[in-house]
Amino acid sequence: MRLFGLILLVLVLLPATETLGQEPQEDKEKIQGTWKIVSFKQIGGKDMAPAEALKTVKVVIAADKIVFDFGKGAGDEFSYKLDSSKEPKAIDLVEKKGKPSLPGIYSLDGDDLKLCWDPNAKARPIEFSTEGKATEKDVRLLVLKREKKK
Repeated sequence: MRLFGLILLVLVLLPATETLGQEPQEDKEKIQGTWKIVSFKQIGGKDMAPAEALKTVKVVIAADKIVFDFGKGAGDEFSYKLDSSKEPKAIDLVEKKGKPSLPGIYSLDGDDLKLCWDPNAKARPIEFSTEGKATEKDVRLLVLKREKKK
């Protein structure tokens, strides 16, 4: 009877040990790709730019940088650092060396990405909103949708 119990235990635990050795795909890998802007808001829920203008902007996220591509070689570039252990998950954006990082939060859900940050580099937002508690600070809320591969 003991042998049967031992065999059963091994058969149950064997598949579990395989999954323990496999690390889940990190957000740093999942976030990479080309994204389209769904909305871009500032304090009080005001649009940062007209919706028509945002349709032409692509956001390209690589392993070490985020590029806002406005076309024709123009764009803004940030390096970034993710911390998925925080709640909400934290992101720090750095525009240029020597400038303070812009503290923010992010939410990645499949092909949907939200970025919310303080453009004045003062405090990390606590929610994905430009209204309510967020109106006490100047924040930006960027909602993105991953472009489908063709």
